[in-house]
Amino acid sequence: MFLHEIKQTFADPRRLIFVFGASLAYLILFAMLYSPNIVKNIPTIIFDADNTKISREFLRGFDDSDGFAIIGYAACEEDMRRALIDKAALAAIEVPKNFSRDIAHGSAEFLYMVNGSNIIVTSVTSSAAQNISADFSDKIAARRAATALGSNVNDLAKKISPVQTRLRVLGNPIQGYTRFFLIGLAMAAFQQGILFALGASIFGDRSQKIFSAWKLLAFKVIFYWLMSMAAFAMILAAIEHVAEIPIKFPLVDALILGGAFIFAVESLCVLTTRFFVREVNFIRAATMYPVPAFILSGYTFPAESMGASMNFAAKFFPMSYMSNNLREMFLTGATTKLFVDVRSLILIGAACLILTALFSGKSFTR
Repeated sequence: MFLHEIKQTFADPRRLIFVFGASLAYLILFAMLYSPNIVKNIPTIIFDADNTKISREFLRGFDDSDGFAIIGYAACEEDMRRALIDKAALAAIEVPKNFSRDIAHGSAEFLYMVNGSNIIVTSVTSSAAQNISADFSDKIAARRAATALGSNVNDLAKKISPVQTRLRVLGNPIQGYTRFFLIGLAMAAFQQGILFALGASIFGDRSQKIFSAWKLLAFKVIFYWLMSMAAFAMILAAIEHVAEIPIKFPLVDALILGGAFIFAVESLCVLTTRFFVREVNFIRAATMYPVPAFILSGYTFPAESMGASMNFAAKFFPMSYMSNNLREMFLTGATTKLFVDVRSLILIGAACLILTALFSGKSFTR
């Protein structure tokens, strides 16, 4: 059986490509895509209706910020809005007429507009705009107080804003997107590769009428588990050396997690093949699986913020127990739920195999 499976694998090289190539391709592609690591230099257009010393000083804060790249100044509000609609700019800042006068009399407002089609751009630039505005407000308040009291502006600035924030982000200090997205995307591709490769093997033997015993099925699961473990080790090395995210955790912990994940995905694959006569239909179903699995895993949108029904559904997807744990292990060096989630993955795998037995009886031919 071992020689048969090796011969079958090399006769259909797409299986090796699925297991070893899919995740590696994702790693390289998205490591290049996210190489800037942070969102910055967002094209921004300005409409300064006040055009005074104060308004220009205020806008200088945006020009000095890495988050914005000033591409031009609009002559009117209509031109500014048109630039956003045409996507010549993704953000726009409007300083209204009498901005300086309103500041002198108490307070003033400015308008910040952003193209909301990309939530990352919206979130990052909105936060930056608020910080720039807050810093400018503190400067104006310090100047007023210094003028009224005849004191030093710098000393008064500390008294006006006595609480300063020191931000410390554990595991991802620059809040880079490579560390946030890349590991989960690689695991999504890895999972897909396992489904396609093992599915192709099962359907290959089924069509040849030799896939008729539990013994052969068990061997296939073991064979592809070993091959997938080798691929998983390659992924870990690629994350460290290609994506430059260092391994901070005991390697055995990652291998235990990876082994349980592979077992769960393989068992899910075995069960799913029972519902399809032709491989092409299985591939179609497997192609639709990764997106909901990735979304429900809580990798990008926190599971804690999902509804109860979505959290319940997520419990049936192996990705829910893999992607977040692996990211935490890479970024912080440990995860508190490792063995709890490993147990869940093993239970998912066992449940899928039991259901397969119930649906199949003694034979795996249809």
